[in-house]
Amino acid sequence: MSCEELIAAGDAAVQEGRTRDALARFDEVVERFGDDPDPEMRQGVAYALGQKAAVVRSSGDREGSLVVRDELIERFGDDSDEYLRAVVSRALDMKARSLIQLGRPADALQVREFELARYVLAEPENRPFARVAAVVGRAAALSDLGRLDESLAAWGEVLACVGGATDAEARKHEAAALNSRGSMLRARGEYPQALADLEMLQERFSRDEGPLFARWLAQGLLEQVLVWHEMGMPEPAAAALERLISEFESDDAPQVVNVVTRALYYRGKSCQERGERDAAGELYDAVLARARETTDQAVWEAAALAAEDKALLLAQGGAFDDALAVLERAEADVAEHLNDDARYLTRLLWVKLSVVPAARGGEDVVRVADEVVERLGESEEPSTRLTIALALVQKFLALGMLGRPSESSAAAEAAHEYPEEALQVLDGQISSIDHDTDPSSGANFATRQMLRASILIALDRDEEGAEVLDSLIEEFADADDPAGLEIVKQARIARADLDLDE
Repeated sequence: MSCEELIAAGDAAVQEGRTRDALARFDEVVERFGDDPDPEMRQGVAYALGQKAAVVRSSGDREGSLVVRDELIERFGDDSDEYLRAVVSRALDMKARSLIQLGRPADALQVREFELARYVLAEPENRPFARVAAVVGRAAALSDLGRLDESLAAWGEVLACVGGATDAEARKHEAAALNSRGSMLRARGEYPQALADLEMLQERFSRDEGPLFARWLAQGLLEQVLVWHEMGMPEPAAAALERLISEFESDDAPQVVNVVTRALYYRGKSCQERGERDAAGELYDAVLARARETTDQAVWEAAALAAEDKALLLAQGGAFDDALAVLERAEADVAEHLNDDARYLTRLLWVKLSVVPAARGGEDVVRVADEVVERLGESEEPSTRLTIALALVQKFLALGMLGRPSESSAAAEAAHEYPEEALQVLDGQISSIDHDTDPSSGANFATRQMLRASILIALDRDEEGAEVLDSLIEEFADADDPAGLEIVKQARIARADLDLDE
């Protein structure tokens, strides 16, 4: 078969899903005609390599596709033929995209810089927006590397090139730039600038322009929801949220479905804040169900938050076992879909530690507390340290109720390793004690105050510790029950150990 016949056979095999046959035909083109200097043959070989790379990539082998694209670039990268310049340009673009998908933004950035250097003199004639596409890719890579100022500047460069354009390809780049820059500005707290980009996105483009535009428009509306929410303006946030859901809820494109799923979480949160508990619970259930149909990380982040809020709703209604079941499944989901991301795991474990004392016995509280400390390990992240402190405080209280004083003393000593966090936990618990309705409020209050005093003293804040102990002695001085008498006794012993000037 001739070169043209082999290429036609390869293309037909691609269309029919015969991957192995397609690769064999394209490989035969390269093997038989790869060294032929004839311009048409060189174009055929370049085409075959480009098709081979696409087939390999579509099979899921991104690393393999990079090898093929590198061969194409090496063979034809210095050729001045316009067709070959365009093929190499596409190969570089796809190589950079694959590197981003493989989690290699630094390598992708290097490819984009190489592309831009090639386009200084001229772009390929049949790829008039090659340079803009390279700047778009450069902006994305810089963002992934955390070089946000440079990324914002690159998005600005894209908009300077294609803002207000009518060409279909240029409009794609403009919409991507407005959406991405608006999102980045929102994350940086630059809300007016973010809104300007996000509102321009809605004004300039229509979902009728294609699936990519529908996705960007939906994402842009969700970013507007977040902007207004973070600015403390619930009414425009609610308006943007309802517009997003009403316009895109029926869209079946997976990426748009994912955006709507995240939006449903925020609608649930709004219902919860308005006291519409049943509606909020149903929306959280919908988010969790929809998350199981995708692997999208952003959706699973929303699902983790939905599980947390669903559990809180259940606990507030007294359904403690149901709340724990939701939390335990969510822990497994965070491990599977979010790689045990500490941001979400910590939040779930905090709620679990708050619910388990009401749902289970002291032994279970001790077990859960130990699991939390083991899972979170050592950390300097404030919310993680606070959760570890809560675990240690809950363990101390549970061991005291179980009558295991030596172990509870060990738990108290462990809590001293997180003194400021433990004090914050104790202050929150003490302030929430209801002395009018809780029959054990006195003991709960005293036990926490004793631990609080011991931590203050360990921090060399003896005067504050003495004030706590004096307050306890005064409050329980007239007690005639064994528990009250024991509180006074322990407080006086601790007070006597303080060497304070009278």
